[in-house]
Amino acid sequence: MIKDLLKTMLEIDHDTNLKPSEKILLSSLILYHSHSDGYSYPNYEHLMITLSTNRKATVFDNLKALEEKKYITIKKGKANKNLYFIHKYLFYVGEEEKQQFKPTEQPRKLPVDSDGKKPLENQIHVDEIIEKDDPKVIEIIKYTGFNKDQSNELLKDSKNDPAKVIKAFDFTKKSKNVKDEFYYTKWAIKNPGKIEIEYKLINEEKIVSKFNNFEARKYNYNSLERKLLGWDNEGSTNLSDYMINE
Repeated sequence: MIKDLLKTMLEIDHDTNLKPSEKILLSSLILYHSHSDGYSYPNYEHLMITLSTNRKATVFDNLKALEEKKYITIKKGKANKNLYFIHKYLFYVGEEEKQQFKPTEQPRKLPVDSDGKKPLENQIHVDEIIEKDDPKVIEIIKYTGFNKDQSNELLKDSKNDPAKVIKAFDFTKKSKNVKDEFYYTKWAIKNPGKIEIEYKLINEEKIVSKFNNFEARKYNYNSLERKLLGWDNEGSTNLSDYMINE
């Protein structure tokens, strides 16, 4: 296919969101774009010539700006070479409508679990879930970090109620010495009565802990004893008067 460079240049020229140097660089990337590969791959030397600079930092800053503004995506190829996927203003001759070229490949995000940490074995990133999947399954994946098969299994155990799965998973996270969160969550789903008992015990422990979390009052027991035994008839009968203030 033949690129419609005239249409491309006009659209870029009218884009008020781009700085002049960014417009020049984007135009150059489109010029170098390979339709068969689906991306552009000029080296830094060519881009430095395009921007009339001898500083790689100038090229880097403009490429970063284009990526942050969603005009391109940069991915590392073989030999650590930059591949540039273009999202705007790549037109071809014969297009009936003003459509932006869709790159053949998007860089894959680094997988992380729901806590933003490296996933455990069998965990996947939620972006790997395709749109046609059950929204309830996706909800469970997002919340728990379990993979799709595990999430489907938990949803089935809960009789298609993701709220039960989430409640069971929350209980699992609060429990101590859990070696396998998935199987413990399965157990929790199937034993809701035991969960309620455990929650009650946990809450009671918190209440007792809070109740006992104070310093005992100190009294002058010698004076108090003399008064109680009747040896001190002139002393006060108010217990608070025998407290020791530190």
